Amino acid sequence: MRVILDPREHSGIDRLVSIDIRQKRPGSLQPLKAYVIDEKVLRTGSENSPSQDNDLVVIRSAVAVAKFEAHFKQMWNEAIP
Repeated sequence: MRVILDPREHSGIDRLVSIDIRQKRPGSLQPLKAYVIDEKVLRTGSENSPSQDNDLVVIRSAVAVAKFEAHFKQMWNEAIP
C-alpha cells in the first residue's frame, strides 16, 4: 500500500505498518480522495466533514482504474520520500 499525504494535514497514518508514505510537494493540489480496490474498482469522492455535502462514487472500469493508477504513479514519483 502506498499513501501520499498533504503536509498541511496531520493524519496519524504514520502509526500504521507495511505502507509506504510520501508527502506532496508544497503547492501541489490536494486532496485526492480516491483509491483502487483489488485492481478492479476505483472509489472516489469527498469525505470532508459531516457539515458538508459529501459524495461517494464507485467505478467498476478497468480503463478508469488504469488511468487512476497512472496518475497516482506520477504523483508518487513527484512526492517527497
